[in-house]
Amino acid sequence: MSASDWITLIILGGLLGAIGQMLRVVVGLKKLRDKAAETKTSFVETFVASELVLSLMIGFAAGALAGIAAHATQDTAVEANRLDLDDIRAKFLFGIMAAGYAGTDFIEGIAKKYLPG
Repeated sequence: MSASDWITLIILGGLLGAIGQMLRVVVGLKKLRDKAAETKTSFVETFVASELVLSLMIGFAAGALAGIAAHATQDTAVEANRLDLDDIRAKFLFGIMAAGYAGTDFIEGIAKKYLPG
C-alpha cells in the first residue's frame, strides 16, 4: 500500500471509531440527564465537555488502530485476497465502529482504575 492509502485507512478507521464512540456517548448523556434530574441539578452543571472530547479522541485512536490491525490480519491471513481500500465491505466498517465503541470502554475503564482522579 502507498502512504496515501495508509493515511486514508487510518483516518477512515479513526472516524469510524469516533462514530462508534458516539453511540456510547448517546447512552451516557441519557444517564447523565437522568442523574441530574434525580439530584435536582441542571444537565449543564453535570456535563463536562472536556470528557466528551477526550472520549471521542480515544474512540478515534481505537478505530485507527483497529483499521490497521484489520488490514494487517487480512493481508497475512488471505494473501491472494488482500484488503483493498476500493473494496471495503460493510462488515469491515461496522467492525471498526464496534472497535471504537468497545476499545474506548476498555481504555476508559483501565484509566479510571489506575490513574488518579
